[in-house]
Amino acid sequence: MVRYRCRYLVCQIRNASDAGTQPRTEAEVSRCGEPSGQPMERGALVGQKRRYFSKVGPASTGNTADAHQARTAEVYRLPLPFGERELHAALRATIESCFGDLGWCLLVPSLATKYFDAETGIAILRAPRDQYRLLWAACSLLNQVQLTATGQWVPLRVRVVHVGGSVRSCQNRMMQAMRRELPLFIDEHAVEKR
Repeated sequence: MVRYRCRYLVCQIRNASDAGTQPRTEAEVSRCGEPSGQPMERGALVGQKRRYFSKVGPASTGNTADAHQARTAEVYRLPLPFGERELHAALRATIESCFGDLGWCLLVPSLATKYFDAETGIAILRAPRDQYRLLWAACSLLNQVQLTATGQWVPLRVRVVHVGGSVRSCQNRMMQAMRRELPLFIDEHAVEKR
């Protein structure tokens, strides 16, 4: 049996302004949890074990009267105005502010963005297998990204939809999600035949 050294997180990223939510204040962000303080395992110094996360953006708030239109508007929206570098910088700032230098040092050896698509708002992040929950918490606490070109802050929400041991399992999960959402797109954008 092969043991994967990483975990991959599949995440969905959405603009918080699209969902009608407000970004967290500095006080709310600073109240996040501390690391557990448990001693490192003996094998942690020998080999790096990683987890991969998929990120998914904000869920709809349900404010609109028509649920079908709300789901369609959330899924098929404008592309995200930021890129992979801005997302990585925002994750780093969130990890450092919530979990300190220890949290950042635990994640930095293998933290990487394996896939990012601004059109769909889906990202796959790689993390050490032992510390993937730390990255999951940081993704949940991430509430804004600073654009490098303008310096403007963009509010967003991130939701982890799948945690897998390989990129292939994360890709399969993303394909299943896209197949479920495809009928919504076809219903909304159907062209009548004459």
